[in-house]
Amino acid sequence: DADSDSSAGADADAEPDAGSDEDADSDPDALPDAVADPDAGSDEDAGCDDEAVLSSEAVLSSPHPARRRATERASTEKSLIGFTGVDDCMQSKLVLPNKFGNQPMIDSQDRAPMAKNWTYYDRMAAHLAPVARALATRIEVKPGVVIDIGSGSGNGLRAATAAGLTEAGMTVVGLDRSSEQLAAARPIGAPQVRGDALDLPFRPRSLAAATSNFGIIFAADHQRAFAQLADTLEPGGLLVFSAWEPDGWPEPARTALADQLDRRLPRFPTTLGEREHAARLLTAAGFGRIVTEAGTLRWTFTDVDAAVEELSEAAGGLRMLRRQLEQEGRWPEARAELRTVLAPRCEGHGDGVAIVDRYLIHTAELV
Repeated sequence: DADSDSSAGADADAEPDAGSDEDADSDPDALPDAVADPDAGSDEDAGCDDEAVLSSEAVLSSPHPARRRATERASTEKSLIGFTGVDDCMQSKLVLPNKFGNQPMIDSQDRAPMAKNWTYYDRMAAHLAPVARALATRIEVKPGVVIDIGSGSGNGLRAATAAGLTEAGMTVVGLDRSSEQLAAARPIGAPQVRGDALDLPFRPRSLAAATSNFGIIFAADHQRAFAQLADTLEPGGLLVFSAWEPDGWPEPARTALADQLDRRLPRFPTTLGEREHAARLLTAAGFGRIVTEAGTLRWTFTDVDAAVEELSEAAGGLRMLRRQLEQEGRWPEARAELRTVLAPRCEGHGDGVAIVDRYLIHTAELV
């Protein structure tokens, strides 16, 4: 269940950045023989307007102290950081884009189940794109491999290019449990692997950094996920991730629909949106120099009814509940209940309404 993959936005101005220009040559024969068989990971992405940014412009221009621009040094080493360099980090076979000649792991049919909702998912991804860009600007630019956990349809991969990471010689690898999301991100041209945050398919001390845009929050065991990252990051490597703060709209919205089905759902994962709790887990895993910043996203709609319609289609958990309610002929009553939950959270915004959500960005260095 990936509800932070929830969003919509009446505004279409906040499009994700252009795709990756990474075009390294690769020898398919150099790939390891073992093929990974991952279980689960996480995945998040989500439509917004130009105000869907960190709550303070100053935050965007105040990266973590460990971030250093090393473009000149990296340019001389770029040839060492092609996709074959990624293979050196892998414990099992990497999934490369089709243009590099590998046998595709992801069949085009994998995208079919989400095809009818793809427009909504694209808006969802646009909504979270500003946060993905903020994460990328906090990464220290140096030659090496960066993984984006819960990479979804590719926000983090695009953001890395926009932030100059790939140009400086870094290789950004998408990691996600969803084959249909990996298929959606394939046109970006970046390497990807289907995998789980709880069982990372990378060698110890092989990664320069890791990011996760509302993705690692869905890991079943946060402590274990951080321990996995502590094992695979090199000393001084950065982990930068975003997490929703508690008291947002997803939990009451999910509960409202689940109650109509007499179901109980796991709570929406906001524990990493609690500063002290996240800091405790990170410290226990071996991370230090933890910096936490607050931000807000404004999700805009033409009116409250549009908010109900779009969020119940775009949010992964809500969409699944809605489909079941529609099959049972109970959606009209459930929709009215969902409107009751969302209406108080809608505030006037221009000619429409907006729902504001708060989140945190945590940056931690492996010590």
